Amino acid sequence: MDPISWQTCFPSLSSTSAGHLDGLVSAGWVDQKDASNQLEDLALRLQQWHATNTRFQLFIVLHHGNFPSVDYLAEVYRNKDYKTIAVYFFNEPPGATFDESATACGSFKAFHTFFQGLPPINVYVQAHAKWSFLGLFIKASNSRIRVCQEVYDWMTFFIDPALSPSKLSEFTEPETVPTLLEIENVIRNDLDGFLYKDGGKHMEHLLHSSRSPSFQYMPCPPLHWHKRPQVPMPPEDGWKMVYAGQLKNASASRSFFGDLQLHDVIGDLSAQEIHCTAYSGYCPTQQSFYEGYRDYLTLEANNDYFHLKRHLPIKELIDRIHNRFHFGLLIYYFDHSLAVGIKHLESALPSKLFTYISAGLPVIISEELRYAASLVRQFGIGIVVNRDQIKNLSSLLSHICLKDMVSNVKKAQNQFHTERFFDGITALLERR
Repeated sequence: MDPISWQTCFPSLSSTSAGHLDGLVSAGWVDQKDASNQLEDLALRLQQWHATNTRFQLFIVLHHGNFPSVDYLAEVYRNKDYKTIAVYFFNEPPGATFDESATACGSFKAFHTFFQGLPPINVYVQAHAKWSFLGLFIKASNSRIRVCQEVYDWMTFFIDPALSPSKLSEFTEPETVPTLLEIENVIRNDLDGFLYKDGGKHMEHLLHSSRSPSFQYMPCPPLHWHKRPQVPMPPEDGWKMVYAGQLKNASASRSFFGDLQLHDVIGDLSAQEIHCTAYSGYCPTQQSFYEGYRDYLTLEANNDYFHLKRHLPIKELIDRIHNRFHFGLLIYYFDHSLAVGIKHLESALPSKLFTYISAGLPVIISEELRYAASLVRQFGIGIVVNRDQIKNLSSLLSHICLKDMVSNVKKAQNQFHTERFFDGITALLERR
């Protein structure tokens, strides 16, 4: 394995963290002939485009899944006559999202060789949590590349520093936590730039001590994906709600994923004769869908008010849920057993909020999601609820003016779209 000089490139990294990163890279330092050939061909084309001043943007993504901001950006870049190129570290890039794409098949060896051969270009990296070091790996492989990294969720917020090692082990290896936090510190202070979506006082405090250039974006679909908001059917015929995203079975750690175990929420809605349709998170195979959502498949079979659908690409999902539901749901029960840091809940900005807005739907959101809930209040696009109000949602809904909320969603669509953030993201990427 070629040595990666972590501490030479990033002096603030401790020797312990450098050792952890060496272990992760060493485990993935394998030959992948197909990946190497794909990446070698792609590197040659990138060199040619760079030499001929062809406008292009390279995206580096950990895997396809639940973080759609790169898909949105690629759409807008293409509409502005950029070539869009993506390299996914693990699985294959999605269909027709990019003009050119390749996968590293999990090989750091192929990844390293690819970056070493690139000219001084701008790279947009999407990686967080255990894999947040990908941006550092790219910079250490070729210091001429300008690396700007999107951090979707900050472990600095997600991990409560007061947690015991035994509790932490339900989420990650406790001994790696200092490394995760150190890497995020490097991203904020020593990388070429970073993008973030979180907001509120906790994010403001984090930014105050950051040296790297940064830009706040919101994970909104492109403007032309938006659907005209309208009241789909009279509420007197029964309230119809939709939830889009991850759900967790009861067997998942309640400490870290209890909020995504929506069995009780669904039960309380059904008891009020409120219909709820859930679209799953990304599942690459039918088997992974059955395994990942077995509790909810059982629930659907025994509950006339709950309906489960398989994941759809966001554009298709927006088309599917438009004019078929009264509200998009962002409601959860945050029990005392939930070990996720309160700073994460108060700062988080879920992408599904903007999926609902793009589909023309008002939103019902839990008050614990403070920053996201503040946007719902500010634009008058839904209802912010506490736990008791979820249990009595039918009564609360009888006192609202749905028509006014739908009208406000139309106004909000003019604010929440990818194009609004494009110039800021491009400026960060192209800054020299």
